Amino acid sequence: MARAATANPFQMAKLLLALPRYETYLRPQAAMIGERDFRLCLAQLLQTLAGRLLVAVEMRGRALGPQQHEILEETAEDLGALITHLNRRGAIRLARPLERTVGELGEIDGRLVLLLEQVWRGVHALLRPSLTGDDFTQEAQRLGGLLEAFAEASEERNRRLGLGWESEIGLNPFTGRRKD
Repeated sequence: MARAATANPFQMAKLLLALPRYETYLRPQAAMIGERDFRLCLAQLLQTLAGRLLVAVEMRGRALGPQQHEILEETAEDLGALITHLNRRGAIRLARPLERTVGELGEIDGRLVLLLEQVWRGVHALLRPSLTGDDFTQEAQRLGGLLEAFAEASEERNRRLGLGWESEIGLNPFTGRRKD
């Protein structure tokens, strides 16, 4: 009997235990600690998936067609980009009103956990040796859509934390103006 291609219970339990205690986010120091643990756990799971893709490319290199080889490598790179996206640095400054923002963070994180489970399934589907041709391409496109949704949710989350892309160039993510 074939095993379902999902994250194993230990990994998912670790992720669920790393979910921030959002009520503590009203204190900046607690928010920093919660963020560190949650982002680290997400990044580790994404890194595991990227590693599996790269091992498959290495182990089955000649058995893969050039298009499959390229898709697996690009997907591994996309997973790495998500890790970078998740780990945007800076001081956490929650958007106001704080209670609403904290609630929104909880919703976004729930979405990220569900998306991660789907990404996990998608990666394992791509690694099935029987998946070839158009089926492989369709599965890769479906996974690409999931990775895009994950990136969008991550960016939405970063904005709520005051770490939107604007923060990378010295702008306040809430006003779009130079930070003081």
